[in-house]
Amino acid sequence: MGISPDMTQCAFRIGDSATNAITPFMFYMPLVLTYMQQYDRQSTYGSLLKYTWRYSLVILLALDCLICTLVHQRFAIRTVMS
Repeated sequence: MGISPDMTQCAFRIGDSATNAITPFMFYMPLVLTYMQQYDRQSTYGSLLKYTWRYSLVILLALDCLICTLVHQRFAIRTVMS
């Protein structure tokens, strides 16, 4: 396919890191929910998700722009050297 292993690893880590904050398997979720419930007793996983999905989306878009820039630079360098 012509995709180097380091770029594959980078793409996987971008997708994984952007969704870590909204996964139910987040290690610190009980701690965050406990802190949230100190201020609002009705806080649930849904309310935590409501506040964090925007940050996950921004992180995903920012890192996608970064990897697109890196890929573009790599192909530009290869084209010039050929």
